[in-house]
Amino acid sequence: MAAGGDAYLEHEVFEDDNAPESFADFHARLGRFGLDYLGESVVSGNNPVAFVSEAAEAIEALAVGDREQRETFVDIFTGRSFREALIVRAGRAATLAAVPPDVVWERLHVLPGLDLKGAPDSDEPEVYRLGDGETELTFRGLDVGAALARLVARKPASSSFADLLPGTEGREALAEALRLVVEFGLAAITTTPVLCAAELAERPAIWPLAAQDAVTGERTATFRHAGFKYQPLQRFLAPRLDGSRTREDLLDDVVALAVNGQLTVNGPEGPVTDPAEIRSRLAASVDQALDGLLRHGLLTSA
Repeated sequence: MAAGGDAYLEHEVFEDDNAPESFADFHARLGRFGLDYLGESVVSGNNPVAFVSEAAEAIEALAVGDREQRETFVDIFTGRSFREALIVRAGRAATLAAVPPDVVWERLHVLPGLDLKGAPDSDEPEVYRLGDGETELTFRGLDVGAALARLVARKPASSSFADLLPGTEGREALAEALRLVVEFGLAAITTTPVLCAAELAERPAIWPLAAQDAVTGERTATFRHAGFKYQPLQRFLAPRLDGSRTREDLLDDVVALAVNGQLTVNGPEGPVTDPAEIRSRLAASVDQALDGLLRHGLLTSA
């Protein structure tokens, strides 16, 4: 238990109100209060193939078309102990879709996973492969492939339907492709855009909250509404990323830190004291620190 940390001890072991129950019991209790279960807030949580592909067929066979049994077996097979359930009034679940229908996609924004990558198939240029290292999907059609390539290129920012498909051709095919991408957990959906830099500017700027947090601690939040823990060099750089300094200016600041003895740079024979060598050794570290801030969505787009 100690290995779980303070949060685990407080909320899992000593929480005042902690009464686990099966999905079937939870669903029955909803009914008693005139409520019903719609789905999971994370859309891929509604798709067993996305997170337990080797057992998806067994789950469907055991459930025999019963939704309550299906959800119960999903929890059993996956060991899922927490749900993020969307609850509606009784009778509404049958009229709503747990995954947005095709006509809704043009009003949404798609937020790609940070590890999402894509490329045309080497043997079939009309086939586009999209994946995150664990899950891979294939799509046919040059228009769909080009749209998904734009989705990847705009990371870590979100993309609207218009961002991905400026013309009118292929809209239904793209809506279907995005549905699969979200159902399989390769992207999320939001009703508001996530605006952050997709490439490093000449004079990079971080959003004010992240700059302020770096002064007082090692944790902040990204434009993507995710927690972020600064590495020491990133924490040093963050307050300086106000849009007035170039990469070389930032490297000058880090070198000065080392020359003044506030940062130790080691070489094969011990600490390095020559400013030129210090600069040479720290350049890659500064680039890596900036790339991490960019990749996770902390830098502004303007």
